Amino acid sequence: MNCVGEYELDLRANRLVNIENLGATENQFQSIDLSDNALARLEDFPKLSKLRTLHLNGNKIVKIGRHLEGE
Repeated sequence: MNCVGEYELDLRANRLVNIENLGATENQFQSIDLSDNALARLEDFPKLSKLRTLHLNGNKIVKIGRHLEGE
């Protein structure tokens, strides 16, 4: 749980180049921190209805999934 009371998955600074199987988290996180990795594409990022905060700073994102775009 982070400082604002959200259940958070902290994967920052792990040299990740891709993200797979986040759907297996069973939508339990409100915040996911993927900062400071080597991510470039999030096209297959699952739709997670409880997710409120997604930290991506320090990556070189060039492509994101349609449902991650602002409305």
